[in-house]
Amino acid sequence: MKAVSWILLIMFPWPGFSQNALPDAPQPQNPVLQGPVQAEAAQEKARPAKVLNKKFIAMHAALFGSVVFDSEVTHQGIAHHKCVEAHGNPYPSRGRLYAKNLSVAATLTGIDYVLQRLRVPFVPYAPAAIRTYKHIHGGMQWFTEGCY
Repeated sequence: MKAVSWILLIMFPWPGFSQNALPDAPQPQNPVLQGPVQAEAAQEKARPAKVLNKKFIAMHAALFGSVVFDSEVTHQGIAHHKCVEAHGNPYPSRGRLYAKNLSVAATLTGIDYVLQRLRVPFVPYAPAAIRTYKHIHGGMQWFTEGCY
């Protein structure tokens, strides 16, 4: 008897149970049809902010590498070739060179991280690029002046 009632229920459903009785499902919306401003806003909300991208990591790794290069070349020039440092103390120790240069680089990286998080375009890379150039130029001066 149970099998017959199930077959009848499937073949002849309740009269109020039809396709028109169900509520309408929401339709998917195409972001292209919404306009460029609304589409960009929808994409920004959907995509999380990626702060540590390849450009950010590469630029700041180059900054820290140039600090190490400049500090080591400066220390070698002072220790073995009797040359003096042009900026500040003429005979700084290796620790003072690293403390001064790495503290500036770390502060700059922190500021750049905040700017990158706020999605300011290109600004997080410019200070690191300038400082990288200065450290590489400063380290290369030790070679060109014969102090290494």
